[in-house]
Amino acid sequence: AAAAAPALSVAGYLAAPAVPSIAAPAPAPQLTAEDLKVSCVLVSNMDKDVPLNEVESLFAAFGPLVQCKVLPNTTATSTDVQSVVVEYADAAVAATTATSMNKFELSGRELHCEVIARLRCQQLLRDAESSYLSVLLENMVTLEDTKDPDLKDEISEEARNFGSLKTVELLIDKGLVKVKLVYGDNASA
Repeated sequence: AAAAAPALSVAGYLAAPAVPSIAAPAPAPQLTAEDLKVSCVLVSNMDKDVPLNEVESLFAAFGPLVQCKVLPNTTATSTDVQSVVVEYADAAVAATTATSMNKFELSGRELHCEVIARLRCQQLLRDAESSYLSVLLENMVTLEDTKDPDLKDEISEEARNFGSLKTVELLIDKGLVKVKLVYGDNASA
């Protein structure tokens, strides 16, 4: 018969014999106060034909925006609506905006607004980015063209002729300008 492992003692107390350890799961990332800050407004039931620049103007009236992005329509039962995430630097502004704009009628639809934590906002935006389809255009505009304040609106107007445009970004790298068009569906892209 095998001999039992001797009892170990630490400062006079008996300790259990050593047991092989099993790797513990990685610790969950620590959430900061910034992650939990309720500084975003999730706006749903918005008509899909309301342009993003109009949405930005409407919500910027409450305070400076960090960002404003359209989310893909993945859960709505109607294809004529969109949801938008509006992020403010100030949580109080987000709360005031959500209260003021909830049930506000825009283009014949009653908006649903709720404040959400910054962490949830970032998750929604990450999920949205991965579901959109992008088209990258080169040699469309010059560096000089980017000084035109209406350039993005003009590109947006033309690009919407091809479908559900979500955003237009101007990417400048080493003096070359690329236009990134982000569409909400494959057919548009």
